[in-house]
Amino acid sequence: MALTVVRDTEGAVLGPAALTAVTEALAEHRPVTVIVPSMRAALDARRALARAGIGVGVDVTCPVPWADALWGRLGDGTALARGADVTATAWKVLGGNALMDGRPESAGVYPGYVDVVATLAGTFSVQLPAAAAAAGDALSPQQRDACTMALALADALVARGLSTRSRVFEELPDALAAHPGEARCALVAAGWEDLDASQARLFGRLAARVGLTWAASAHPGAAGDAARACEAAVASEAALAGAPVSEAPARAAVPAPPRSPELQALLGSVFGGGGSVEPTGSVRLLEAAGPEAEPELVARELARLAEAGAERVLLVTRDPREAWRTVSPKASNRGIAVRASWVEPASDLRATRQFLAFVEQLSAIAAAASQWRLDRAAEGAPDAAAAAEEVLSASVEADRSWWPPRAVTDFLLSELSGLPRDIVFSLDAAWRQNRALSPAAVLSDVARVATQSEPLARTVELVAAGDWAGAARALRPNAQAARDREAHQALCAVEDACAAVDGLFGDGLDPHARLTVLASVLSRMGVARSPERGRYGEAQRCTVEILDPARAASTPPGSVDDALLCGQTAAEDPISAPHDAVHGLLGLLGLARPAAPDAVARARAWHVWAAPTHGLAVERSLRDASAEATHPSPLFAELLSCYRERPETVALGEERVSKNLSPQGREPEPSGFVPPLEVGTLSGRAAHLAVMRSDVAGDVPVVSATDLETYLGCPRRWFLERAVPADRLDADFSGLDRGSFAHGVLERTGRELQAQGSFERGLAGDVLSRVFDGAVASAPTGQGPAAGFMPHSVSEESQVRHLKDQLLATLDRNEGSFVGFTPRLFEQTFGNPGQDPVTYAGVRVRGTIDRVDVDARGRAAVIDYKSGNSGGSRYRPEAADDLSSWVPGNIQALLYARVLPQVAPGLDPVAAVYLTTGDDPGVGGMAERGFAESMEGAYRGKTPNVVTPDHVAAASFEDVLARAEEVAAEAVASMAAGHVEPRPRDRWACMGCPAVACEKRIDR
Repeated sequence: MALTVVRDTEGAVLGPAALTAVTEALAEHRPVTVIVPSMRAALDARRALARAGIGVGVDVTCPVPWADALWGRLGDGTALARGADVTATAWKVLGGNALMDGRPESAGVYPGYVDVVATLAGTFSVQLPAAAAAAGDALSPQQRDACTMALALADALVARGLSTRSRVFEELPDALAAHPGEARCALVAAGWEDLDASQARLFGRLAARVGLTWAASAHPGAAGDAARACEAAVASEAALAGAPVSEAPARAAVPAPPRSPELQALLGSVFGGGGSVEPTGSVRLLEAAGPEAEPELVARELARLAEAGAERVLLVTRDPREAWRTVSPKASNRGIAVRASWVEPASDLRATRQFLAFVEQLSAIAAAASQWRLDRAAEGAPDAAAAAEEVLSASVEADRSWWPPRAVTDFLLSELSGLPRDIVFSLDAAWRQNRALSPAAVLSDVARVATQSEPLARTVELVAAGDWAGAARALRPNAQAARDREAHQALCAVEDACAAVDGLFGDGLDPHARLTVLASVLSRMGVARSPERGRYGEAQRCTVEILDPARAASTPPGSVDDALLCGQTAAEDPISAPHDAVHGLLGLLGLARPAAPDAVARARAWHVWAAPTHGLAVERSLRDASAEATHPSPLFAELLSCYRERPETVALGEERVSKNLSPQGREPEPSGFVPPLEVGTLSGRAAHLAVMRSDVAGDVPVVSATDLETYLGCPRRWFLERAVPADRLDADFSGLDRGSFAHGVLERTGRELQAQGSFERGLAGDVLSRVFDGAVASAPTGQGPAAGFMPHSVSEESQVRHLKDQLLATLDRNEGSFVGFTPRLFEQTFGNPGQDPVTYAGVRVRGTIDRVDVDARGRAAVIDYKSGNSGGSRYRPEAADDLSSWVPGNIQALLYARVLPQVAPGLDPVAAVYLTTGDDPGVGGMAERGFAESMEGAYRGKTPNVVTPDHVAAASFEDVLARAEEVAAEAVASMAAGHVEPRPRDRWACMGCPAVACEKRIDR
């Protein structure tokens, strides 16, 4: 048998030489198998056969599926190992007991190393011993170990009844020769411009055993160097196998397809050593200012080509998936049909990532639930103090790496879950806002909502049982219902990967190790993607096909109207050998690919540039995603060097964001017109909505004391925090949670002291300690004031303990300060839905009065708790010589005092004070003279920050309350008028304001 080399210069997968070889074999009544590099090349080869009128007796295939089918009939009973089998077995061979113990890293087993060993074993196991021996000392000890482990992996696969691709390629030629019926088939290898050493060896041995025709359709210049390098490698292997090599006369040159003169001149200049090119408009340069403008620029060019009458356009990019995502919607909205083709690792599919993340987190939550002791920490404690200590300790030690369960939420929000999104959003909000959330509660919630989707319910059950393959299979109906083919492919890939891994390891892997192996296996499983979208039939303008350079290389010359080559920057389209461990080791072993990377890139560029007959557009972005300037790719630079004058260039900037992002490439149509507003002013409907509450029915504004106080501090801050507040996603142990907890403890302490009929200082401290500890101990239930104040770290635990000390100091300093007054009302709400309306400053108000102390005559002191370390000085009203010009810095307690007769008839307010609970507790505010003087003794000679009405030139406390209401009425009117300009009263108004770049900010 022999290797027969036939050549032509057309540059097609099946050129004249290959077609002649096929025709001659058919004339001899022999079946023909044409072996091409890829399934895309096989499709183009079948089209070429159809155009030549050849349809029967010819099979077009690729090496692996061809070998797999034959090996199943002629082999030794072993099956061809798939990528999943090789990778999973590699983990078994390399990981050993470390994997079973859930610690693969301890054995130095990492996914990258597994990939190296799996590649060596799967592709080169037969050639590896001789290659390693020949390399000698050129290999490092680690590289030599990798070769040894690769051979061990190949043996392990054989023990499982599997053969590596390398072994099948090695033994298949002999098996074919032993079966004359099979060997009668004529073999033709065509379209090869890049192959690996094992493929070259396969073709050489086939030539020696059964005969092979090597059909090279290569450009006569540098663009054909890659094809000639592959031919030389196969000829060398054939000679080593004992096959004579003969060359048939070259086929006559096929006339070049009709092209525009500029395109023909460009091909001659770049690939034929011709002269310079004159621009005539057939070659265009597309330059986007940045990545955000690229899709729109490309879509506009496609629309222009369609308008010019193009019927078939080839779009070539290194990342077809991204082009499909960004360009195809824009093209289809312009009446253009689009299809794409690419292969991506199963691990990169969105549904794969969502499913594995869901399984990983759900398994982690289940494991945490089995170790969770927080909800039982207080059991058996002798008293509240001991229970609180146990809860705090257990809370800090608890594994909360899963909180909040984002991966679970993301999966439930996907179409794979089959759940309504509003249900999932509500569940997510509840989880995020509960710092006391337990793993068992999450599992219970997931099981509860899963009942609304039968496939999801079954999936949750199977995940809990450890059957991940079954869980992926159970979700398929949801993927089918969503008509999501990618998700269905992902689930099938996950199921196959799980089957491969579980078949080796059984139940011996913990979830972490299992997921590590699964992710590695899925990364070596390719999933073919071939989506289509657009209009077909009479409405179709043209068809665009999106391919990567390797697949586009099989496009016959002159077979499309136009081509568009995208991403021509040096970073996106480099010409260099891969710099990774596998390719470096293969180079040392002498198993590198025969064709140099630059030769392969030049060959593919020639195929793309030769494909169109009318025009070629080359696109690049001038800046990358980091706004750094880019450099043109080598091919882009070479194209420019061929021109005396720069070709026609079209540019697009990124400043028209909405236009660039629009599928139609147009600015969105306005749905209404709002006249320009003055800076800091709302008007009309906007001003009305700013003062409305979403939870209040009707058209009557309802404001709170906090609204008024914030507005008086700064209108802009009120607008940002109160009128259009941002939702708080996670319970983050903030000052708000701290304040709520402190309020709750003080309220319960006051009520218990009131029930006991004594507010004696020592008793008050004991009661507060007991209430505080009880609140902490009950926090794991999610009930009570500590529900949002659960510490997750040692730092947060210290804050809880410190707060207790602060509250005790507050009691010691302030309880009993109000001589003759005893607490009567605690957390008194008013003005809420279901309660009687309360009016103030001409509007309805609502709020919560922290505490009201009352004396025997019905006089009342309104008390508002505040956190902070000001000792009350922050709440001391500023002095004024004229009451009519005085503006209270803090209006909240004054408002509560003013409305107290409406809330609790019969009480006469005589004080409105703030009680601080920080490290320096104190009291500040306004009170009648008698009340203020009664506090002097309680402060051990220190002057309190509670002032009397004459401090602001008022005759009575009632006058002070009336003036505060006047100021509030002015603020309400200003709110309604839409005044939201930045106008901070003092540095306190700016502290914590979300307008961090405000030009009026007061920092000190």
